[in-house]
Amino acid sequence: MGDEKKNKSWKSFRQEIILASALVGLLAGCGQAIFPKETASPVANPVETEAAAGTVVYTSNQDGNWDIYSVTTDGRDSRRLTTTLAEEEGLMPSPDGTKIAFVSRRDGDYEIYVMNTDGSNPVRLTYAKGIDEGPVWSPDSRRLVFESNRDGNWELYGIDADGSHERRLTNTISEEANPIWSPDGRRIAYEYRRDGAWEIYLMDPDGGHPVNLTQSRALDHTDSQCTSWSPDGRQLLFVSNRSGNWELYRMSADGAGAVRLSRSRGAEVDPVWSPDGRRIAYAMVQADRRELYVMNADGSHNQRVANRVPPEAKPVWSPDGRRFLFVGYRIGSPELFVADAKGRHVFQVTTVGGQKADPQWLMN
Repeated sequence: MGDEKKNKSWKSFRQEIILASALVGLLAGCGQAIFPKETASPVANPVETEAAAGTVVYTSNQDGNWDIYSVTTDGRDSRRLTTTLAEEEGLMPSPDGTKIAFVSRRDGDYEIYVMNTDGSNPVRLTYAKGIDEGPVWSPDSRRLVFESNRDGNWELYGIDADGSHERRLTNTISEEANPIWSPDGRRIAYEYRRDGAWEIYLMDPDGGHPVNLTQSRALDHTDSQCTSWSPDGRQLLFVSNRSGNWELYRMSADGAGAVRLSRSRGAEVDPVWSPDGRRIAYAMVQADRRELYVMNADGSHNQRVANRVPPEAKPVWSPDGRRFLFVGYRIGSPELFVADAKGRHVFQVTTVGGQKADPQWLMN
Protein backbone atom coordinates (compact mmCIF):
# COMPACT_ATOMS: atom_id res chain seq x y z
CA MET A 1 0.00 0.00 0.00
CA GLY A 2 1.08 3.59 -0.54
CA ASP A 3 2.38 6.18 1.89
CA GLU A 4 -0.91 8.03 2.11
CA LYS A 5 -3.01 7.10 5.12
CA LYS A 6 -6.04 7.01 2.84
CA ASN A 7 -4.62 4.07 0.91
CA LYS A 8 -4.08 1.97 4.03
CA SER A 9 -7.39 2.76 5.71
CA TRP A 10 -9.72 -0.16 5.13
CA LYS A 11 -12.32 1.55 7.28
CA SER A 12 -12.40 4.63 5.05
CA PHE A 13 -12.61 2.42 1.95
CA ARG A 14 -15.52 0.50 3.47
CA GLN A 15 -17.36 3.70 4.32
CA GLU A 16 -16.92 5.02 0.76
CA ILE A 17 -18.75 2.00 -0.61
CA ILE A 18 -21.53 2.06 1.98
CA LEU A 19 -22.21 5.74 2.50
CA ALA A 20 -21.24 7.19 -0.91
CA SER A 21 -18.60 9.77 -1.57
CA ALA A 22 -20.42 12.84 -0.26
CA LEU A 23 -20.99 11.36 3.16
CA VAL A 24 -17.49 9.94 3.43
CA GLY A 25 -16.06 13.36 2.68
CA LEU A 26 -17.90 14.76 5.68
CA LEU A 27 -17.25 11.90 8.06
CA ALA A 28 -13.70 11.02 7.07
CA GLY A 29 -12.53 12.11 10.50
CA CYS A 30 -14.43 9.15 11.92
CA GLY A 31 -12.00 6.83 10.15
CA GLN A 32 -8.35 7.32 9.32
CA ALA A 33 -6.77 10.37 7.75
CA ILE A 34 -7.24 11.60 4.20
CA PHE A 35 -4.80 14.47 3.70
CA PRO A 36 -5.25 16.98 0.88
CA LYS A 37 -2.29 19.15 -0.10
CA GLU A 38 -2.61 22.48 1.68
CA THR A 39 -0.34 25.42 2.40
CA ALA A 40 -2.75 27.77 4.15
CA SER A 41 -2.44 28.84 7.76
CA PRO A 42 -5.03 26.95 9.82
CA VAL A 43 -5.77 29.29 12.63
CA ALA A 44 -8.34 32.01 13.04
CA ASN A 45 -6.69 33.21 16.24
CA PRO A 46 -3.05 34.10 17.08
CA VAL A 47 -0.74 31.11 17.56
CA GLU A 48 1.17 31.06 20.82
CA THR A 49 4.52 29.27 21.10
CA GLU A 50 3.82 26.97 24.06
CA ALA A 51 0.95 25.23 25.78
CA ALA A 52 0.60 24.06 29.36
CA ALA A 53 2.36 20.82 30.26
CA GLY A 54 0.95 17.58 28.91
CA THR A 55 1.81 14.66 26.63
CA VAL A 56 0.06 13.56 23.46
CA VAL A 57 0.54 10.61 21.11
CA TYR A 58 -0.10 10.37 17.38
CA THR A 59 0.81 8.45 14.23
CA SER A 60 2.99 10.01 11.56
CA ASN A 61 5.19 9.27 8.55
CA GLN A 62 7.57 12.07 9.55
CA ASP A 63 10.49 9.61 9.43
CA GLY A 64 9.33 7.87 6.27
CA ASN A 65 7.09 5.15 7.70
CA TRP A 66 3.83 5.33 9.65
CA ASP A 67 4.83 4.96 13.31
CA ILE A 68 3.57 6.04 16.72
CA TYR A 69 5.10 9.07 18.45
CA SER A 70 4.69 10.94 21.71
CA VAL A 71 5.40 14.62 22.31
CA THR A 72 4.96 17.01 25.21
CA THR A 73 2.63 19.89 24.40
CA ASP A 74 5.51 22.37 24.70
CA GLY A 75 7.14 20.46 21.82
CA ARG A 76 10.39 19.89 23.70
CA ASP A 77 10.26 16.14 24.27
CA SER A 78 9.40 14.05 21.21
CA ARG A 79 9.84 10.28 21.10
CA ARG A 80 9.32 7.59 18.47
CA LEU A 81 7.51 4.70 20.16
CA THR A 82 7.42 2.14 17.30
CA THR A 83 10.16 1.35 14.78
CA THR A 84 8.92 -1.61 12.71
CA LEU A 85 8.74 -1.70 8.92
CA ALA A 86 4.97 -2.16 9.17
CA GLU A 87 2.44 0.67 9.40
CA GLU A 88 0.83 1.45 12.77
CA GLU A 89 -2.51 3.24 13.02
CA GLY A 90 -5.70 3.60 15.06
CA LEU A 91 -3.98 4.21 18.38
CA MET A 92 -5.99 4.61 21.60
CA PRO A 93 -4.41 5.17 25.06
CA SER A 94 -6.01 3.37 27.99
CA PRO A 95 -7.94 5.54 30.46
CA ASP A 96 -5.57 4.60 33.29
CA GLY A 97 -2.61 5.95 31.30
CA THR A 98 -0.57 2.74 31.28
CA LYS A 99 -1.13 1.25 27.80
CA ILE A 100 -1.67 2.16 24.16
CA ALA A 101 -3.81 -0.03 21.91
CA PHE A 102 -3.14 0.21 18.18
CA VAL A 103 -3.46 -1.57 14.84
CA SER A 104 -0.47 -3.01 12.99
CA ARG A 105 0.27 -5.47 10.21
CA ARG A 106 3.77 -6.22 11.47
CA ASP A 107 2.88 -9.92 11.47
CA GLY A 108 1.29 -9.82 8.01
CA ASP A 109 -2.33 -9.07 8.91
CA TYR A 110 -4.18 -6.12 10.46
CA GLU A 111 -4.32 -7.05 14.15
CA ILE A 112 -4.85 -5.33 17.51
CA TYR A 113 -1.77 -4.77 19.70
CA VAL A 114 -1.17 -3.25 23.12
CA MET A 115 2.08 -1.71 24.41
CA ASN A 116 3.27 0.39 27.32
CA THR A 117 3.04 4.16 26.82
CA ASP A 118 6.82 4.36 26.34
CA GLY A 119 6.60 1.89 23.45
CA SER A 120 7.93 -1.09 25.36
CA ASN A 121 6.47 -4.61 25.62
CA PRO A 122 4.21 -4.72 22.54
CA VAL A 123 1.74 -7.62 22.79
CA ARG A 124 -0.43 -8.96 19.97
CA LEU A 125 -4.03 -9.49 21.12
CA THR A 126 -5.87 -10.78 18.03
CA TYR A 127 -4.95 -13.62 15.69
CA ALA A 128 -7.91 -14.05 13.33
CA LYS A 129 -7.52 -13.84 9.55
CA GLY A 130 -9.09 -10.63 8.31
CA ILE A 131 -8.98 -6.99 9.39
CA ASP A 132 -9.21 -6.07 13.07
CA GLU A 133 -9.31 -2.30 13.72
CA GLY A 134 -10.64 0.56 15.81
CA PRO A 135 -9.80 -0.61 19.36
CA VAL A 136 -11.67 1.32 22.08
CA TRP A 137 -10.94 0.88 25.79
CA SER A 138 -13.52 0.30 28.49
CA PRO A 139 -13.46 3.02 31.17
CA ASP A 140 -11.74 0.68 33.65
CA SER A 141 -8.99 -0.16 31.10
CA ARG A 142 -9.65 -3.87 31.46
CA ARG A 143 -11.33 -4.60 28.12
CA LEU A 144 -11.39 -3.48 24.48
CA VAL A 145 -14.10 -3.48 21.85
CA PHE A 146 -13.11 -3.42 18.17
CA GLU A 147 -14.37 -3.95 14.62
CA SER A 148 -13.51 -6.94 12.40
CA ASN A 149 -14.51 -8.52 9.09
CA ARG A 150 -12.98 -11.88 10.04
CA ASP A 151 -16.30 -13.69 9.63
CA GLY A 152 -17.14 -12.12 6.28
CA ASN A 153 -19.12 -9.17 7.67
CA TRP A 154 -18.14 -6.13 9.72
CA GLU A 155 -19.08 -6.93 13.32
CA LEU A 156 -18.07 -5.82 16.82
CA TYR A 157 -15.91 -7.94 19.11
CA GLY A 158 -14.72 -7.66 22.69
CA ILE A 159 -11.46 -8.83 24.24
CA ASP A 160 -9.70 -8.50 27.58
CA ALA A 161 -6.62 -6.26 27.70
CA ASP A 162 -4.39 -9.33 28.03
CA GLY A 163 -5.85 -10.99 24.94
CA SER A 164 -8.11 -13.42 26.77
CA HIS A 165 -11.90 -13.90 26.62
CA GLU A 166 -12.37 -12.74 23.04
CA ARG A 167 -16.04 -12.67 22.09
CA ARG A 168 -18.18 -11.68 19.13
CA LEU A 169 -20.68 -9.06 20.31
CA THR A 170 -22.87 -8.60 17.24
CA ASN A 171 -24.11 -11.15 14.73
CA THR A 172 -26.29 -9.67 11.98
CA ILE A 173 -26.47 -9.75 8.19
CA SER A 174 -25.68 -6.03 8.03
CA GLU A 175 -22.75 -4.07 9.47
CA GLU A 176 -21.89 -2.58 12.86
CA ALA A 177 -19.30 0.14 13.42
CA ASN A 178 -17.93 2.84 15.73
CA PRO A 179 -18.45 1.40 19.24
CA ILE A 180 -18.28 3.84 22.16
CA TRP A 181 -18.33 2.83 25.83
CA SER A 182 -20.56 4.72 28.24
CA PRO A 183 -18.68 6.50 31.06
CA ASP A 184 -19.76 3.88 33.60
CA GLY A 185 -18.80 1.00 31.28
CA ARG A 186 -22.25 -0.58 31.46
CA ARG A 187 -23.33 0.13 27.87
CA ILE A 188 -21.85 0.44 24.39
CA ALA A 189 -23.28 2.78 21.77
CA TYR A 190 -22.62 1.83 18.17
CA GLU A 191 -23.86 2.23 14.59
CA TYR A 192 -25.88 -0.44 12.80
CA ARG A 193 -26.74 -0.22 9.09
CA ARG A 194 -30.13 -1.85 9.23
CA ASP A 195 -32.52 -1.71 6.24
CA GLY A 196 -30.11 0.57 4.36
CA ALA A 197 -29.98 3.37 6.96
CA TRP A 198 -27.42 3.79 9.72
CA GLU A 199 -29.00 3.89 13.18
CA ILE A 200 -27.56 4.35 16.65
CA TYR A 201 -27.94 1.39 18.97
CA LEU A 202 -27.09 0.55 22.57
CA MET A 203 -26.06 -2.87 23.87
CA ASP A 204 -24.64 -4.45 27.00
CA PRO A 205 -20.85 -5.01 27.10
CA ASP A 206 -21.43 -8.70 26.33
CA GLY A 207 -23.52 -7.84 23.25
CA GLY A 208 -26.87 -8.45 24.89
CA HIS A 209 -30.05 -6.35 24.76
CA PRO A 210 -29.43 -4.28 21.59
CA VAL A 211 -31.79 -1.28 21.41
CA ASN A 212 -32.37 1.12 18.50
CA LEU A 213 -32.14 4.69 19.84
CA THR A 214 -32.75 6.79 16.73
CA GLN A 215 -35.34 4.84 14.70
CA SER A 216 -34.97 7.25 11.80
CA ARG A 217 -34.77 6.75 8.05
CA ALA A 218 -32.09 9.41 7.96
CA LEU A 219 -28.40 8.59 8.40
CA ASP A 220 -27.52 8.92 12.09
CA HIS A 221 -23.96 8.66 13.29
CA THR A 222 -22.01 8.64 16.50
CA ASP A 223 -18.35 9.65 16.30
CA SER A 224 -15.62 7.02 16.08
CA GLN A 225 -12.70 7.02 18.58
CA CYS A 226 -14.16 9.87 20.65
CA THR A 227 -16.36 10.00 23.74
CA SER A 228 -19.65 11.20 22.31
CA TRP A 229 -21.37 10.39 25.60
CA SER A 230 -21.96 13.24 27.98
CA PRO A 231 -19.66 12.95 31.00
CA ASP A 232 -22.57 11.88 33.22
CA GLY A 233 -23.64 9.20 30.72
CA ARG A 234 -27.14 10.61 30.36
CA GLN A 235 -26.89 11.94 26.80
CA LEU A 236 -25.28 11.24 23.43
CA LEU A 237 -24.08 13.55 20.69
CA PHE A 238 -24.61 12.42 17.12
CA VAL A 239 -24.67 13.66 13.53
CA SER A 240 -27.74 13.32 11.31
CA ASN A 241 -29.10 14.57 7.99
CA ARG A 242 -32.72 14.24 9.16
CA SER A 243 -33.22 17.97 8.63
CA GLY A 244 -31.78 17.81 5.11
CA ASN A 245 -28.34 19.03 6.19
CA TRP A 246 -25.68 17.37 8.31
CA GLU A 247 -26.19 18.81 11.80
CA LEU A 248 -25.29 18.06 15.41
CA TYR A 249 -27.93 16.58 17.72
CA ARG A 250 -28.13 15.70 21.39
CA MET A 251 -30.44 13.05 22.81
CA SER A 252 -31.03 11.20 26.05
CA ALA A 253 -29.27 7.87 26.47
CA ASP A 254 -32.62 6.14 25.99
CA GLY A 255 -33.10 7.84 22.60
CA ALA A 256 -35.69 10.36 23.79
CA GLY A 257 -35.73 14.13 23.34
CA ALA A 258 -33.41 14.63 20.37
CA VAL A 259 -32.40 18.31 20.14
CA ARG A 260 -30.77 19.96 17.15
CA LEU A 261 -27.72 21.97 18.26
CA SER A 262 -26.42 23.44 15.02
CA ARG A 263 -28.01 25.42 12.21
CA SER A 264 -25.65 26.50 9.47
CA ARG A 265 -25.13 26.25 5.73
CA GLY A 266 -22.24 23.88 6.29
CA ALA A 267 -22.17 20.30 7.54
CA GLU A 268 -21.24 19.80 11.20
CA VAL A 269 -19.29 16.63 12.03
CA ASP A 270 -17.03 15.06 14.68
CA PRO A 271 -18.63 16.48 17.84
CA VAL A 272 -17.04 15.71 21.19
CA TRP A 273 -18.10 16.79 24.67
CA SER A 274 -15.68 18.44 27.07
CA PRO A 275 -15.05 16.46 30.29
CA ASP A 276 -17.09 18.96 32.33
CA GLY A 277 -20.02 18.76 29.90
CA ARG A 278 -20.05 22.50 29.28
CA ARG A 279 -18.48 22.72 25.82
CA ILE A 280 -18.58 20.86 22.50
CA ALA A 281 -15.76 20.95 19.95
CA TYR A 282 -16.59 19.96 16.38
CA ALA A 283 -15.70 20.46 12.71
CA MET A 284 -17.74 22.11 9.96
CA VAL A 285 -17.43 21.35 6.25
CA GLN A 286 -18.53 23.99 3.77
CA ALA A 287 -17.55 24.55 0.12
CA ASP A 288 -14.69 22.03 0.30
CA ARG A 289 -13.27 23.73 3.37
CA ARG A 290 -13.11 22.07 6.79
CA GLU A 291 -13.02 24.35 9.84
CA LEU A 292 -12.83 23.73 13.57
CA TYR A 293 -15.26 25.23 16.12
CA VAL A 294 -16.13 25.11 19.79
CA MET A 295 -19.50 26.02 21.33
CA ASN A 296 -21.50 25.77 24.52
CA ALA A 297 -23.27 22.45 25.11
CA ASP A 298 -26.64 24.08 24.32
CA GLY A 299 -25.41 25.14 20.86
CA SER A 300 -24.77 28.80 21.72
CA HIS A 301 -21.64 30.94 21.41
CA ASN A 302 -19.84 29.32 18.49
CA GLN A 303 -16.16 30.20 18.24
CA ARG A 304 -14.08 29.38 15.18
CA VAL A 305 -10.71 27.94 16.17
CA ALA A 306 -9.08 27.04 12.84
CA ASN A 307 -10.16 28.09 9.37
CA ARG A 308 -8.66 25.22 7.34
CA VAL A 309 -7.90 21.78 8.72
CA PRO A 310 -7.50 18.24 7.31
CA PRO A 311 -10.12 15.51 7.89
CA GLU A 312 -8.07 14.10 10.78
CA ALA A 313 -8.46 17.42 12.63
CA LYS A 314 -11.14 15.89 14.85
CA PRO A 315 -10.71 17.56 18.27
CA VAL A 316 -9.74 15.57 21.37
CA TRP A 317 -10.26 17.15 24.80
CA SER A 318 -7.57 17.05 27.47
CA PRO A 319 -8.45 15.06 30.61
CA ASP A 320 -8.92 18.27 32.62
CA GLY A 321 -11.17 19.81 29.93
CA ARG A 322 -9.09 22.96 29.70
CA ARG A 323 -7.74 22.33 26.19
CA PHE A 324 -8.32 20.27 23.07
CA LEU A 325 -5.92 18.76 20.58
CA PHE A 326 -6.24 18.67 16.79
CA VAL A 327 -4.30 18.41 13.53
CA GLY A 328 -4.05 21.62 11.52
CA TYR A 329 -2.06 23.20 8.71
CA ARG A 330 0.70 25.69 9.35
CA ILE A 331 2.44 26.62 6.08
CA GLY A 332 3.18 23.19 4.67
CA SER A 333 2.56 19.83 6.30
CA PRO A 334 -0.09 19.09 8.94
CA GLU A 335 1.05 19.68 12.53
CA LEU A 336 -0.41 19.21 16.01
CA PHE A 337 -2.09 22.14 17.76
CA VAL A 338 -3.70 22.69 21.16
CA ALA A 339 -6.46 25.25 21.77
CA ASP A 340 -7.93 26.46 25.05
CA ALA A 341 -11.50 25.45 25.95
CA LYS A 342 -13.00 28.63 24.48
CA GLY A 343 -10.95 28.46 21.29
CA ARG A 344 -9.40 31.86 21.83
CA HIS A 345 -5.76 30.80 22.05
CA VAL A 346 -4.07 28.21 19.83
CA PHE A 347 -0.68 26.67 20.51
CA GLN A 348 1.45 24.88 17.93
CA VAL A 349 2.95 21.65 19.32
CA THR A 350 4.93 20.03 16.49
CA THR A 351 7.13 21.41 13.70
CA VAL A 352 8.54 18.16 12.31
CA GLY A 353 6.80 17.87 8.93
CA GLY A 354 5.19 14.76 7.51
CA GLN A 355 1.56 13.62 7.71
CA LYS A 356 -0.08 13.16 11.12
CA ALA A 357 -3.15 11.30 12.36
CA ASP A 358 -4.84 9.69 15.39
CA PRO A 359 -3.89 12.39 17.95
CA GLN A 360 -4.75 11.47 21.54
CA TRP A 361 -3.89 12.69 25.05
CA LEU A 362 -1.98 10.52 27.49
CA MET A 363 -3.45 10.39 31.00
CA ASN A 364 -0.38 11.50 32.92
